[in-house]
Amino acid sequence: MWASHENTILSHIREQIRTRYDAPEDKAELISFIDTLTKGGKRQLVDLRIVAQKGYFHPATKGSNSIKAVLPAVLASSPLLRERYSQPIYGSENGIPSLNFRQMIWWTENEVGSVEDPYKKLKEPLVFSDSDDIDVAEGGEASMAYCRLQYETLSAETRAKLEERLLRYCELDTLAMAMIVQAWEYEITKP
Repeated sequence: MWASHENTILSHIREQIRTRYDAPEDKAELISFIDTLTKGGKRQLVDLRIVAQKGYFHPATKGSNSIKAVLPAVLASSPLLRERYSQPIYGSENGIPSLNFRQMIWWTENEVGSVEDPYKKLKEPLVFSDSDDIDVAEGGEASMAYCRLQYETLSAETRAKLEERLLRYCELDTLAMAMIVQAWEYEITKP
C-alpha cells in the first residue's frame, strides 16, 4: 500500500460487508481475508510511502514522497524499468497480464527528453450527454468517479466509461507500487 489509504478503505469495506443486509453469502470469508491484510493482520500490508520517506531520495521528487512524485523519479533513474517498460509487454499475450490495458508502453520520453509521467496516459477526457468531462488520472478524480457511480443516476454509456477509467487508474496505482519495488530491489541487488 502507499500511505494508509488502502488500509482505511479495506476497513470500510469490511464494515460494509459486516453490516449490509445484502452482503454476499461468503461474507465471513471476505471479512477474514480483509482482516489478514489490515493493520495487525498476519499479512499486514507494508506502507511503501514510509519506506520512501525513510530510505529513498531523488532530486526529481522535490522532497515529496507521494507515489505520483516517486514513480516518475524511479522511472527516470532505473535502467531495469526503462528496459522492461519501454516495450509493449504490459497487457500483451506473452508479457505482463492486464485486465485494463493492451500492449501498453509505460516508459516513454516526452518532447524534452524526460520520462513521461505514466498517469498522464490516463488523461483522456470524454464528454457524454449526461456528464461533465470524465478524467480519472489522480486520487481526487478517482474518488469523485467512485462517488458518482454510487450515488448518481447515469446513462449506461457514462457508467461504463467511469468504471473503465476507474479500473485503469486503480490498476496503474497498483502497477506503480510494483514498479517502484522492482526498481528498489534492482538497485539493492545489482552487480
